[in-house]
Amino acid sequence: MQYELPFGPPARNTDPLTSHLGGADVLGRAGNQRHRLLATYLDGPATDATAADRAGLLATRSCWWKRCSELRQFGAIEPTGEIERDPETGSQRIVCQITMWGRLMLEADK
Repeated sequence: MQYELPFGPPARNTDPLTSHLGGADVLGRAGNQRHRLLATYLDGPATDATAADRAGLLATRSCWWKRCSELRQFGAIEPTGEIERDPETGSQRIVCQITMWGRLMLEADK
């Protein structure tokens, strides 16, 4: 099941036509990517990059960081309060875990 989160249109009114066309194209893929990312949090807390790696999205050209942000906005994942340092960039990253709402979303997909 692919579910869409209650967010606005895929592009701003001031964005060029190509952004609107591209935004419409990604809508079908975005739900699947959110589902794949959310399912990885069942394995335990993770940073966005770790979740993307677990989901097989890290090396793709997908906007996995945006999907993780949407999952946080929707309440499907939440920060644990922990911070990890990214081994490649040295940047600090928040660690998130799946919420009860996120578990219910995955359960509804079965």
